[in-house]
Amino acid sequence: MDAKDNKSRILAMVKAQIHDPQNAFRVLPFLNEPYLQKFVACWPLADISDIPCDDPIPASTEPTAALWDWLWKNVTVKNSPATGMSNTLFYAILEQAKGMFIVYPDRTVNKFAQIYLSNMVLAKMPTQKKDKEKDKSDKSKE
Repeated sequence: MDAKDNKSRILAMVKAQIHDPQNAFRVLPFLNEPYLQKFVACWPLADISDIPCDDPIPASTEPTAALWDWLWKNVTVKNSPATGMSNTLFYAILEQAKGMFIVYPDRTVNKFAQIYLSNMVLAKMPTQKKDKEKDKSDKSKE
């Protein structure tokens, strides 16, 4: 099994543990942090490169935190212009997001955070029903 396969296998194990509904609480601080929300929304555009890690591949029986640390040692992340953040802010938020298990080193996002962001976007978008009601009220004013 090559290094990439090992990373994929370990990431899948970590995600399975984190995505357990009992771990949904991890995203609570995310709910009121606009910078963190912006960071997470831009995360799929992140400039992430694989780097060789000298640490041995951890056993699947290792605690989630040990697996998580190993995964992040295998990548380097650069600030993306899409965030519009300074490097200082970007890397501070990256550490916060990593610590909360909200962003993953494969450019994916915690499913609970993703659902929250999707619902925020949908709530701000006009629906067909709202549009029809607005058209009716506009016509009644004429």
